[in-house]
Amino acid sequence: YRENLNWMFNGLGKWIDWVKNDAMDRKQSLADVEDKGLALTNLNLKLNKYALSAGKYLRLKILGTSQPRGIDFSEDGLVALIGDGVNNQASTYPLTTPFDISTMGAASSTEGTVSLLSDVSFAEGGSKLIGVAGNNRIKHTPLSIPYDLSSAGTPSANFISGQESTPTCVVVSSDGGNMYISGANERIYQYTLSTAFDVTSAVYTNNFHALTGIGYFCLSPDGTTMLAIHILTGTIYKIDLATPFDISTAVTHADTLATATGIVVGIGMSSCGTQVYTTDDSGNVVRQYEINYLSYIPN
Repeated sequence: YRENLNWMFNGLGKWIDWVKNDAMDRKQSLADVEDKGLALTNLNLKLNKYALSAGKYLRLKILGTSQPRGIDFSEDGLVALIGDGVNNQASTYPLTTPFDISTMGAASSTEGTVSLLSDVSFAEGGSKLIGVAGNNRIKHTPLSIPYDLSSAGTPSANFISGQESTPTCVVVSSDGGNMYISGANERIYQYTLSTAFDVTSAVYTNNFHALTGIGYFCLSPDGTTMLAIHILTGTIYKIDLATPFDISTAVTHADTLATATGIVVGIGMSSCGTQVYTTDDSGNVVRQYEINYLSYIPN
């Protein structure tokens, strides 16, 4: 009886060690692929982040305001930020289920210092509101309470005129070191921020010619991917950045996602990278799509 118990426990111990070692191997392999971007040469596959080709439409939310301009979310997905092109204000909306727009409630706070507004987003953990205003102005407004527009302070502005004559979209990188704008020129311009998250410290560095009809875009939190949307067809295009946050290394990817047509004037991404959102000027709606954050494609 004792010999049988010893044999059983020894076997169980070996099995546990095998499971632990296998798990460590798998974790290390995933870390190698994700952190270093190593190709899976034995399977002739390579890593494809933020894959659009397998994306699918999930749901839409009709807004109580007209002409929505841009969309962003808090990092936990419980607050949505949407611009209002008629009243020239930004509004936040609470969500009871993170990143699920079907659970979006009525506007909870507003901020209206951005005239001729065409895009809005959060920055620096929700402590700043970034917006595109008229007369080539990019504005940032401090928020003393993160993601709460009622706590807005005095805005500061930077006049961007040397590159884009009619800016429509602005994105500040997650690390606060870069700002990107797009507009009528169908290019994405990059600016270095000498003071993190301060748009008034922007210095132009480079640009990337996007695609015809591209007006709005968003940037993944890790800085490796931009998703740009055609303002009329609603097609989302993927732009890969070989060096994170560096627009000079941008290459348009063949991966695309067809969305509902209309006048699309905003695109956003969840912090986890699996959800994409568009705002539709003609239907006054927000649409939600699901994409693959991590997949593999033939090398």
